[in-house]
Amino acid sequence: MSIRKKINLLFLLGVFTFIGCKKEEENSNSNNSGSTAPIRGIGILSHITSGDRVMMSFGSFYTFLSSGICWSDTESPTVDDNIYEFGPLNGGFHSVTITGLTPLKTYYMRAYGTDNEGTIYSAQISFTVEGVALGQSFGGGIVCYILQPDDPGYEPNVMHGLIAQLTDFQSQIDWGCEGTLTGASETAIGTGFSNSVLSNLSCFNPTVFIQYPADIINYSDWYLPSKDELYMMYLNRNVIPNLQGGMNPLGNYWSSSEVDANRAWTVNFSIGSVYQNSKNTGNPSNVRLIRSF
Repeated sequence: MSIRKKINLLFLLGVFTFIGCKKEEENSNSNNSGSTAPIRGIGILSHITSGDRVMMSFGSFYTFLSSGICWSDTESPTVDDNIYEFGPLNGGFHSVTITGLTPLKTYYMRAYGTDNEGTIYSAQISFTVEGVALGQSFGGGIVCYILQPDDPGYEPNVMHGLIAQLTDFQSQIDWGCEGTLTGASETAIGTGFSNSVLSNLSCFNPTVFIQYPADIINYSDWYLPSKDELYMMYLNRNVIPNLQGGMNPLGNYWSSSEVDANRAWTVNFSIGSVYQNSKNTGNPSNVRLIRSF
């Protein structure tokens, strides 16, 4: 199996009653001897949306060399768009869960099957993901910030924001990489992910960054927030459960934004102070990961 692009898929084998399917090209329904043959087609039987995910079943009575689901934010998606390649399909239906969908965004999805005659597609389904609110459970955590018009990445008709883990990923640890300038110096909203990736690539002895982006609760894109992302979390701390309190260092949380080779930014979640802390020496802080949507 292969996964392309950003959305994670979990496939669980299941068998359902085949109601029928549609396609883009004409199918051959019988062989030359006049006996009945399986319809060369593929279909989506059902779909249910919940939060940032859609659950559906797809399949066929026909045998395909390759099959899967393709989707896009424009109509008539093809195998050149987002795709999960399930592999050979020898009849039967399969249960599919697609996660990581964006609130208020409309998606179009089709099942596809490929054999020696080419690729055919099912009838298209479409749906719009419901909006979310601050403090709502969503995408493996809690919505802790929703982008505002002046924020990088804001779209007026699509909702974007940050999701915080329900608990700290690590407590009272060093940032790591002391003496190394990793280049993870961006502080703006929307830069925490790239900071985390850059630090992984640049630091040979990291502490905080060694597992980031992290794979937790069926999502593989958790990361350490940038300084500004972390401060937005502080402002909305009342909706984030299980935060540490107290004065330095108990209430301090690391950002992914470094100041220089020896220091990185932290925010104290008790009083909102922003500090430049030593990466390694005597200033351990907590780690709360986030995801973007």
